[in-house]
Amino acid sequence: MSERNSALAAACLSIGLVNAWAPEAKAGMPVQVTIESNLLGDVTNAMLLLSNPDASSGVPGFLIADPALAGGVVPGCCLTWMIFDGVSAASFGSGYAMLGLTQHTDGTRSLVVSGNNLTHSHGLSFEQAFPGWTEGALIDELLSGGAGGEAFLRTNFAVLFTPHGAEADAVSFSLGAPFGTLRLDVTVIPSPGVGALVSLGLIGLVRRRRVS
Repeated sequence: MSERNSALAAACLSIGLVNAWAPEAKAGMPVQVTIESNLLGDVTNAMLLLSNPDASSGVPGFLIADPALAGGVVPGCCLTWMIFDGVSAASFGSGYAMLGLTQHTDGTRSLVVSGNNLTHSHGLSFEQAFPGWTEGALIDELLSGGAGGEAFLRTNFAVLFTPHGAEADAVSFSLGAPFGTLRLDVTVIPSPGVGALVSLGLIGLVRRRRVS
């Protein structure tokens, strides 16, 4: 990797710490969620649903709102690390799906969806690909922080489901077009590893300031 690409890769590194104060779960190991975005552009106002494809599994799923999903920099470089302390690993289910927004040069926005295989949606309008849902209404929901985005993901999760660790296709609308890929993984880490990851994250943030 060239010096420029190494610098850009460091600039893509971010880390988040999230605590869910569930006393009965504090004895469990911290859970690390790693997101690798190989997208054609930035995705904002996103929602990531982590759950099981079978709604009857008893796992309500875990929703991550507005994660950092950068795109268009260096393929494979854009990593977001999140550490959840006090949340059972089972809460994250066995796979994920994403819904977010991309903004075009003329200022308009389109929806971006991730899924295990969305080639069937290429060339279709959002309404054709997902009958019963309207792109404009979901854009408004994501911009306002409404519940519509989560409802869409939960309703279509079995179709959009990608197993943890596997690469998902990303498709942008209004007419479905390839928009790169996304990969999310969930791992349980020993408690002493949290401090090391925080230090690494801080180093990445310092490098990002220097690059920018």
